[in-house]
Parts: sequence; C-alpha cells; structure tokens
Amino acid sequence: MQENLNNAFVEVRKAYRLLADYQKKVLDLVDFIGNSFGRTYAGGHSKYGDPTPRNGKGSLDLWSWDWLTMYFYEFSFGTENINNQELTFSVFIVSDTGYYDEKTRNKTLDKRDTEVFTSPQESETKLIFLVGKDMWEHKGVFVDNFNKPEFLTKSGGKESDEKGIMLYKSYSLANFSNQKNAEEQLKDFEQYCKSYDIEFKFIEKKI
Repeated sequence: MQENLNNAFVEVRKAYRLLADYQKKVLDLVDFIGNSFGRTYAGGHSKYGDPTPRNGKGSLDLWSWDWLTMYFYEFSFGTENINNQELTFSVFIVSDTGYYDEKTRNKTLDKRDTEVFTSPQESETKLIFLVGKDMWEHKGVFVDNFNKPEFLTKSGGKESDEKGIMLYKSYSLANFSNQKNAEEQLKDFEQYCKSYDIEFKFIEKKI
C-alpha cells in the first residue's frame, strides 16, 4: 500500500513539472501570436472552472478544476479600431477536448467526472482564434460548435441587416511545433479573416 502511494506521488511530481513546462510553452506561444498580429495581451479568463482562489480567498469545497485553469483558458487581446473596424481578438487554449468530445454524446456529463471523458488518446489539444468585427458575444459560441474547425456568427436578424461578425477557427497545437509551422497557421488565419473582409494582418518577424 505504502509503495503504491509513493509511486503515485512520484507520478504527481512528474505531472506538475510537465504541466509547468507545457504552460510555459503555451504562454510563450500566445505572446508570439499576439506580437505577430500587433496586439498586446489584455488579461485572461478561465473558461472551464472558476478563477483560481487567491489572496487568502476561496474555500476547500471548490472544484479541483478551479486550481487548473489552463484546461480551457481565454487569452484576451482587447479591441482596436483598424480602418474603421472595431476588431476584438482572443486566443483560447484547450488543453484537452476530452470533456467536450464526450459531451456531444452525453448531454448530462458532469465536468468533474473525468473517468468518462473521451480517452486522452482520442482527445485533442487545440488553439482557437476568435476575431469579432463590430461585435463580441462569444459566450454561446462553443455550445454546439466547439469541435468545428471553422465557425462564424453574425449579429442582427436577417443576413442583409447584419453589421457585426465573429470568426472562429481552431488549430491543433501540434501545428505550432516551431516558428515556421506557427507562422503558417497565423498566415492561414489572416487569409481566413480576409475572406470575410476583415483586415487582421500577420506581421512577419525577421530572424
């Protein structure tokens, strides 16, 4: 029994160090993405649990997910006016789609019931880019469209009356394995925005 516990704690220590390295790489990548589009980071939000308790607050009956916020996290880059377009930009890291994949089959799935999430081998790790032109109402974007590689939504009623538009596109994090590959994804997103008359320019960095 004691040996099993010791072995389990060894795996926990490995997991924390792995997470620390992984999250550092994600943070560096998100910074690179923001700079590549000429954007400044404006704050983040946990999208899976509540924000991690801090400054002596919180309670011990909070979800364990509340202490692991980068399972699904939004990095916001705020709103800028570009050629009379109010463009809002966020990058989402989805470290594990396991809950959301299973949720498509089991609508009553509890976020804390990790044993019935889709297996790690069948799940994915994604970056999702979201750009809003003259609108920013993304709370419901992921409800029925989380696993679509591309998605758009418009404001207003009939299409002829619509003013704002939001574009969503997801990429496998594996496609950002080095700077060259990352730049290819960012140029792809630039072209995706351009196809909807959104000027969201990639700024190539000289090495």
